[in-house]
Amino acid sequence: MIRISTVQLSVIPGNIRANFEQMEREIQNARKQNTDILIFPELCLSGYMIGDLWEQNAFLRECERYGQKIADAAKNIIVIFGNIAVDPKKKNNDGRVRKYNAAFAACNGQFL
Repeated sequence: MIRISTVQLSVIPGNIRANFEQMEREIQNARKQNTDILIFPELCLSGYMIGDLWEQNAFLRECERYGQKIADAAKNIIVIFGNIAVDPKKKNNDGRVRKYNAAFAACNGQFL
């Protein structure tokens, strides 16, 4: 039997570190409860309604770094979470790099 859990967080828009800390605690709790798949909400790392942060490269890189930290924390558990995805190979009509509101799945340090 596969045990699937969902988590609702008090996501703080633009505060990736605080959101990560909440997520890390929930991953540890889920592991203790023998959860196989843990599902977090949309944009739970970056937060929603982040305004100009969406265009700041440093913020986007931090989103990527903390996304990897979530993957690393997902030891023997599949974690599905929302974050910003950047596709540097694609450009929007205005010339800016394409960004997505994306769902990621990770386990044992790897993205699935």
